[in-house]
Amino acid sequence: MYRLITLITFLLIASSAFGQNRSPHQNFVMQFGEDLQLTEQQISQIVALQLERRSAMQKQRRSPRQGEARRGQPQNEQRIGQTRGDQRASQEGRFSEDREEHHNQIMSILTDTQKAQLIELRKQRANQAHNYRTIKHAEMIKKADLSRSKSRDVQRILDAHSKSMLDLQLARIESGTMGSDQQARRAANAETHNKLREMLTVAEYEALGFGLGNRQNFEGRGQQRSGFNRR
Repeated sequence: MYRLITLITFLLIASSAFGQNRSPHQNFVMQFGEDLQLTEQQISQIVALQLERRSAMQKQRRSPRQGEARRGQPQNEQRIGQTRGDQRASQEGRFSEDREEHHNQIMSILTDTQKAQLIELRKQRANQAHNYRTIKHAEMIKKADLSRSKSRDVQRILDAHSKSMLDLQLARIESGTMGSDQQARRAANAETHNKLREMLTVAEYEALGFGLGNRQNFEGRGQQRSGFNRR
């Protein structure tokens, strides 16, 4: 038991110290260990996998970036944009493959009963997250002090977006894979923010807590104020 507690404590410290909270498996033991009744051996195996993955990721970060422009070599903006876009797509592809491999390794450690329990747990937590977001949307709208009609429409748009995110997550959980759905998520985000910009003024949009400088919300810096309702 002492060794089990030591392993869990070490994993918590390692995850926090190295800022590795993005992967859904980084805190797997803390998130699901008790519900799944993981054995000490299973926890040891999962910790070993995570440490090995962390070491591999650190090596990747230290390696020179592919396609990086040489000093003093002029490049036009279009070429730079294309290079960055290609690099981002390549990185996302590698990340998706790495995440899928790590997911399969974790699943190979679990029993069939634990795998079935994990699916149900993840579905429950996905639905809980969706419910939380709808409550958060209502509070955001209340704080923004929008008109009654706009409040109703914004709530509908944001809740629909949250539901689309939930559907994507549930589909991924049901498939038993960690396949990437980043393109679908980005498309849904862009569609949602375009609808809000058509409906709201800049001040109303900002009052909801959406910053104009947020790259995730807008495609180009020079177009930040375009598309808003000017009435």
